[in-house]
Amino acid sequence: MQMVHSARDTACEDRRLLDHQNLLYRYAMSLTRAQAQADDLVQETFIRALQARAKGREIENPKAYLMRLLHNLHIDGIRVGKRAGEAPEIEEAVPPAQEMQMTLQEVLAALDTLPETQKHLLWQIGVEGMSYADLAEELDLPEGTITSRLSRARSALRSRLGWDGQRVLS
Repeated sequence: MQMVHSARDTACEDRRLLDHQNLLYRYAMSLTRAQAQADDLVQETFIRALQARAKGREIENPKAYLMRLLHNLHIDGIRVGKRAGEAPEIEEAVPPAQEMQMTLQEVLAALDTLPETQKHLLWQIGVEGMSYADLAEELDLPEGTITSRLSRARSALRSRLGWDGQRVLS
């Protein structure tokens, strides 16, 4: 009977991981800007997480674990691509129809010029609505470090957009 209970617990834990699929996909799209790459990144994230679970790893905070795993897989992919001399794929963007969309495109383009760590912080806090505490746990950093790095990231983004001195990304 213990075996059935154990299998049920494992299935429940696996479902807890899958509950974060939409969040992971949105984050993967923010990193790759390409649907096929985002799909591959999310799939690889779940494969690695489920392999870790199969090896007995207990995942206390599935959201933070999956986000960190996805981020690290993305960084690893960039490193491998640079070593192989590949250029990252960029999908053609549809021209914006409204001024606000043009501003959004400008912000996204400026965001892409930031270092990965700054881009990650801005995306997680500003777009995904992640709390400073959760992000600190995901990155294994003190909350104060998250706050100061986020401030620098916002400042760098404002500077790239020519919005110096304006408080629009709070």
